[in-house]
Formats: sequence, structure tokens, C-alpha cells
Amino acid sequence: MTVGLVRAHHVQVLKLRAQLTHHVGRAWQLLGGPDDEDQARFVARAVPLVHGAQRHAAVLMAAYLGATIASSGRGRPVFVSADQVIARARNGATSADVYARPTITMRAKLGGGASYDEALRMAGVRAESAASTDVMLANREAAVQGFDAVAAETGERVVGYRRVLTGASCAFCAAASTRRYRSEDLMPLHDHCDCDVAPIIGDRDPGNVINRDVLAELKGRGPEYWKSKGFVGDDGKPIDPAAAVENDDVPVGVAEHGELGPVLVDPADQFTGPDDL
Repeated sequence: MTVGLVRAHHVQVLKLRAQLTHHVGRAWQLLGGPDDEDQARFVARAVPLVHGAQRHAAVLMAAYLGATIASSGRGRPVFVSADQVIARARNGATSADVYARPTITMRAKLGGGASYDEALRMAGVRAESAASTDVMLANREAAVQGFDAVAAETGERVVGYRRVLTGASCAFCAAASTRRYRSEDLMPLHDHCDCDVAPIIGDRDPGNVINRDVLAELKGRGPEYWKSKGFVGDDGKPIDPAAAVENDDVPVGVAEHGELGPVLVDPADQFTGPDDL
């Protein structure tokens, strides 16, 4: 498996996420509102969009892992069940329930004194956040299914996986990127997370190569970038991210969310669950 293959898949997933987020946001602008009829119209439009994107995420993951097998000398395709990805992505919560929530948010904001336009906007943020998360949840679930297929087809065990960073990664993701995860564990996510998954097959770990490069690139952007991403010490001064990650000075924990599965959190915070997902 090559670094280029991992990067290419990551680009496709992020493009899919951006497209779904745009279309769901647009659907909310056109159809959203506080009434039951508004809710029904939006759900009827949003759910097929989401399921289509989740199916696409499953196809992308199957192709990605199939190419992984081909790179090691085998050409058998990898099968990922899109229906299972959709059913399992949110741990049993239905898309209809998820995309009914923006209407509930809008009602709450109106009840709290927000203007109609402001309540509509804030509810739209929730709808877009849900769409963004649904692509990444589908990508993660498809990876879990695909790892078993890779092991079966290559004859090599998937010994684990690594989260793959982008140039917009946050402090939690940067710290978590240095760790290897067991193949049977779901990758911890967070709101607006843009990390991908790279399987570690034998001693081949392209995710580690990518993450080292990304961390070096982000470090070069200067201290204000890292301060904006949370790499700040107790004295308020930016921390050298490379040194912080190497020394495990960035606090990052994992909490279990009933719907989203494992999520990255600050262990000092009391976790109650991301209420905007």
C-alpha cells in the first residue's frame, strides 16, 4: 500500500463530505422551518442525500482497500455492504431521527428569543454538522468491515490502523495520530473531524509517514496556527506541537458516545456528548 493511495482516498472522502454538507445545507435553506410540515419536507429530502453519500463512502472504501490488496500482488475485490454501513454508522439511530433534529433546534432557539432568521441559521449549522459527521462515520464503519476482507485476501493480518491527518487537523487529532489502534477498534472521531483510516498490514504503515509530514508542515505555519488549534500551554503561550506530541503533552482521551461511538475528548472535561451532532 502506497502513501499516494492513502492520500487519494482521503481527498475523495473529504470531497464527498463537502458535497453532502453543501446539499444538506441548501435543502435546509429551501425547506427547513419550525413546523411539522417543514420537518417532514426536509427529512424527506435530506435522508436520500445522506444515504447516497454513505453508499458512496462504502464504495470508496472498498475500492481503496481493493487497491491495497492489488499493491501487494493480489487482485481480488473487497466487498463492503453499504446497507450495513448505513444501519451501523450511528449505532442504530435512524437518519430520519437525526435530520428531524434541526427543526427541534430551531423551535428551541425561537423559544429562547432568537429571531426567525437566526434560529433558521443555527438549525442549519446543526444539519450541516450532522451531514459532515455522517460521511466520516460511514467511512469508519466501512473500514471496519473492509479490514477483515483485506486480511482474508492478502493472507496477512491487519495488525491495526492509524488515523491519517490533513493540513487542517486539530490538536486532538495530531496527538492521536501518533498512536496505533487495534483493527477491531473504531477510530475515535469528534465534531468536524477530517481524519481518514490507513490499515497497518504487517510492517507497512504509510499513515505514519503521512502524519510525520503533515505535523512538520503544520509546525512550519507558525505558533499562531497551533494556538488556534489548541496547542497552548498553561501560560497561554503556543506549544511546539512536534515536541508536545512526542512527549505526550497534549491531553487527549476517548469517551463512548451512545450514538457516535468513541469520540476524542479532553480528559479534563466532563463529557456529556456533542449536542450538535
